[in-house]
Formats: sequence, C-alpha cells, structure tokens
Amino acid sequence: MSAFPAHRLEKIARLASVEVAGPFARDCVKLCWSDTPRQTTDVLERLIEGVWSRERALADRNGAVLFNGDLVRHVDHALVDGALRIDVGPTDYKSFLGTNLRNGQLIGEVGRDAFANAIGVSALIVCESEPATILLGHRSAKVVDQPGAVHTFGGGLDADDRDKDGGIDVFAAVTREICEELALKPEDLTGLECLGLVYDRSIWQPELVFAARVGMDVDEVANRVDVSSKTAEHMGVDRIHVSETDVGNYMMQARRTTPVAMSALCLFGWETFGGEWFVELLERLS
Repeated sequence: MSAFPAHRLEKIARLASVEVAGPFARDCVKLCWSDTPRQTTDVLERLIEGVWSRERALADRNGAVLFNGDLVRHVDHALVDGALRIDVGPTDYKSFLGTNLRNGQLIGEVGRDAFANAIGVSALIVCESEPATILLGHRSAKVVDQPGAVHTFGGGLDADDRDKDGGIDVFAAVTREICEELALKPEDLTGLECLGLVYDRSIWQPELVFAARVGMDVDEVANRVDVSSKTAEHMGVDRIHVSETDVGNYMMQARRTTPVAMSALCLFGWETFGGEWFVELLERLS
C-alpha cells in the first residue's frame, strides 16, 4: 500500500492531524525520556494557576473528578528505520489543563514548546466475534476533558509508566487504560497495534491511537463499561460494524465524535479497506 496521504486530512475540520501513520508493532514504538522541562514565562504560569483555580471550583460544584497528576510530555518525534521514536519529558495535568485544554488558541503566540503537550494513549475497541464491531466511548458530563463527546477508550501517559531505565512501554500503558475502562484483563486482548500519532488541532494534544482487538461478543464488552457509578467516565458506547459502508456512514453522520476518534477510524479504514475507500471517504467528508 502507498504512503498514507496525511495532507489530505488538513482541510477537514472534523479530523485530527495525522503526524505519523502506522501501523506499528510493539517493538516499533520507542519513547525516550529527558528531564528537560517545558519552556515557560511568569505570565503563562499565572494563566495556568488561574485556570486551575476556576476548574477546581467548577469540578467541586459539578461533582467532577479533578486532580493534578504527573504526566508525560511530547517533545519531538521522528521515524527511524520504520520505527516511531518519540522524545518525551515531564509535565502535569494542571499545566496541560491551563495550556492545551483551555488555551489552545495561544499556541501561535507562545509556541508549542511552552504547552504541556501531555501524550494521550487511546484505542478503538474491535470486537472480533461476528459481526465484527468497533466500540467507541460516549464520555459523561462528569469528565473535565470533552464531556459529552464520543472518543476512543484510554487516557494519558503517567510518569509512573517509566521503567527503571527511563523507557515507556506505550502498549502496556494503553492496555492498562483499556482494562480499567472496560473491566478487561490483558489476556482478553487478542491483538494490539499502534495506528499512528495524531494531533487534535483545537487543543494540539498529541495522541497515540491504537486498534485493540478482543475475541468477545460486542454486547459483553459494551456491558462492561461503567455508566452508572458516581465517578463513571462514560454514559454509553457507540457501535460501528466493521464494513466499508458502515464505517463510512458513521463518519459522515457523526457530530459528537472527537477529531482524534475520527482520524483513528481513518487510519483503521485505510489499513482494513484500502486506499480507494479512504479517498472516497475524504471526498464525502469534504
């Protein structure tokens, strides 16, 4: 198959920017740690503190969960001999909230190096029992990031994901996130591949997106998603049959689906259905 035409996505607002297209196996994604902090200014730090204070008060009123954890920051990336290398460093959720999530419009003024750029890891869940079906999560109103939107299942890379040598296994990290959100065990996953690295162009968050395959019936997996507890991150799921027609029609009709999830579907469809399907889809989306 020819190279993924990432430039074709740039003019479609509903899609994220695809920086690197896979698929990549576990040994072809390497994260390299550096302790170098992000660039910043006193003005930017005051802005972050102000956002944090307001969001904490709002979360307390709405019963949302909000805490400042140590995260992993994207610094740079490159393709090296067919493998994806990502240079990373330290950041935290407060900085991420105050830059990417709430002030994405400032990136042209302060520069990307001043943003927290916390790396997300999330996956399309592909239930392989016939008929094969993709699951996406419908986020609840209780979450701070994109409440009410339909998104891939996952979360962010934590500083605790580093091993003793400073490396980070993103496949282990996304497996952990999937298992937490879907009440699965790692052995329930029959396949896991990295589809690529994308950017949500409204918040400029880098996200590694995956396809996670499970050999279960779609109803069994969907029923494992917590939609009723006080801390539930989801209010339901979206289901898409794995067919050229159904995936294409879903993407045409989706209005609540995040740009990251939409581009993950693009990458999945490109790999599964081929380039002709993808080109026709882009013509429809345009």
